[in-house]
Amino acid sequence: MSAASGLFRFVGFNPCAASRVARIADIVAEYPSHDAIVLGGTQLRSTGEHVEPERIVDSFRCYQFGYKRRPLVTPSCGITILLKKSRFQKHSVKIILPVPKQLWGRAECLLVRQQEQAFGIIGLYFPPRVSKTGQKQVYDKAVASLVAWLQSTLEFLDSKHALPLLYMDLNGGLRQSDDDYVAGEHGVGNPCPASAAIRLVLQAWDLSAANTFFPNQSRVAKFTLKAPGGSNYIRLYQPGTTGQLF
Repeated sequence: MSAASGLFRFVGFNPCAASRVARIADIVAEYPSHDAIVLGGTQLRSTGEHVEPERIVDSFRCYQFGYKRRPLVTPSCGITILLKKSRFQKHSVKIILPVPKQLWGRAECLLVRQQEQAFGIIGLYFPPRVSKTGQKQVYDKAVASLVAWLQSTLEFLDSKHALPLLYMDLNGGLRQSDDDYVAGEHGVGNPCPASAAIRLVLQAWDLSAANTFFPNQSRVAKFTLKAPGGSNYIRLYQPGTTGQLF
């Protein structure tokens, strides 16, 4: 992502637990050249506040959002957003958007401004799909609640002329359709509600999705997806180079 002040480097993934500072420090050490790191699935328990006391981990300012055990939230939740201090000053974070307590640890957003650029850095942590009827009711409610929050968040960011940057893990379930570059529905005969809902969000806002999890390197180009009928498209670059992957 380019700007007048240079290239922004963002990365987001599920760390499979990052509740301890030592684990966060290890992650930061792996991405020293990045400007923002979004972690969904940290397993950090909330101390009672929406955002935990601010931490400094090496060269990053750390915003941690713990989970509070509720019907729609499990101990696998928790979101952390790390911003490089040299790129984003403390006053660069304009707003920490409110999240309903029932979704703490599943959805978070920072409105960040750096010179003329404004970003809405969003972490969204969907639950994994389930098959049992009782569990499915909870799953469907969680998906509906997350998507409703996301829609209102996108509307707010649009009013602030901020670019939304949404980070999810594989529970989001997006995949390519028969058209290599369009997001399709996930799971033939066994649809994924989260995937279907996110696909509609992409379509409504003409957004693109870049999946950087590449199980098959020969098909890497197919993992950047645009909204059905959309025009916006993300171009992927080989890490550490300026050469496009396609």
